[in-house]
Amino acid sequence: MANAFIDAGAKTGPGLSTLLGGLAVAAFGWRGVFIAIGLGSLLWLLPWILWVPDTDPGARTAQASPGWREILSKRPVWATSLGMFAYGYTNYFCSPGCPAIWSRNGASPWETWHPRVDPVLDHGRGSPPRRMEQ
Repeated sequence: MANAFIDAGAKTGPGLSTLLGGLAVAAFGWRGVFIAIGLGSLLWLLPWILWVPDTDPGARTAQASPGWREILSKRPVWATSLGMFAYGYTNYFCSPGCPAIWSRNGASPWETWHPRVDPVLDHGRGSPPRRMEQ
């Protein structure tokens, strides 16, 4: 359950910070946002210094770390790895901006993407993608 909250925060945080950051830049300018984030970071530093114990890291009891064989023998590791692979694959190849780009030009994904990415495959024409004849 804790991993679910961490993952939800990792997905929600960038979205909200992009929205709120854009609104803040529109209201206060980029310099104001830069200063606010810097000062906020410094303000967080004070309680952090007071909260973290001032002990020698070597004073902790030594605990044996699990080896690679033990880690790779766990089902949750494989499930998480497969899930992250599927998420990354989907996020990379099916990003939200692609359908808008495709529908704007009325072309297939390959026609829209291919010439801009690799001018060599475009045979050096450098031409924008053409609409597919129907």
